Amino acid sequence: MSTVMQPAILAFTAEHRYLSNFYPSVIRAEGISYPTVEHAFQAAKTTDTGLRRKIAEQPWRHCRSCGPA
Repeated sequence: MSTVMQPAILAFTAEHRYLSNFYPSVIRAEGISYPTVEHAFQAAKTTDTGLRRKIAEQPWRHCRSCGPA
């Protein structure tokens, strides 16, 4: 049985963009809709519902730093 090697995915761009945490894909958790997986991930770091809602409203470019440390 032979194995066919697939090329490595070096970036989440073009045809692989959907693999990025920042790809637009609404995630609904505990009554709040987040525009990306990254938003939901950052919001999961806190139990403060107000902060979670603020995170959900952030532009994706600012999301990586919008959650608690």
